[in-house]
Amino acid sequence: MFISDFFTTDKSTATPLYFVCDSQYADYLAQQTPFYRLQAETAGFKGQSQAVPIYTPQQQLHHILCGYDADDINSVVAVIAKLPETVKAVYLENLPDSFDKSLVAHLWANEQYVFDKYKACQKSKVALYLDTHFVNPETIYRAVQATITGRDCVNMPAEICHPAYM
Repeated sequence: MFISDFFTTDKSTATPLYFVCDSQYADYLAQQTPFYRLQAETAGFKGQSQAVPIYTPQQQLHHILCGYDADDINSVVAVIAKLPETVKAVYLENLPDSFDKSLVAHLWANEQYVFDKYKACQKSKVALYLDTHFVNPETIYRAVQATITGRDCVNMPAEICHPAYM
């Protein structure tokens, strides 16, 4: 498992995740074109914890509208499970300043962790764009790598940790 599975520094290939809570939904709709507004309304989006892909008229993914609980930072990373499988990298838009971006990045990697060291088919990860204006990528890389190493050690099969000849 590599850190590059979880993070990217190339924003040009990332899809925006536009976060909206209940109280911001009406403002979001007012800012959108009728085409985008119709997609959000048709999907029944009301600011709940869900992810709704919004497409351009040419059927290109424009952004993903995501609901979150304004008091719960974990609701931001819970969106990962709801993303379309075609999404490989994302960046976060419209998150409140009160949310610690470094913590969100760490939780993002933690949410996607799977002990798949010995599996032939590995689950693809959704990389999060790290904006170097808000977070120090090296610090996050080290913290995430430490967490992954610890979790890998705990999940290591016993026969590998303690061979029969010992």
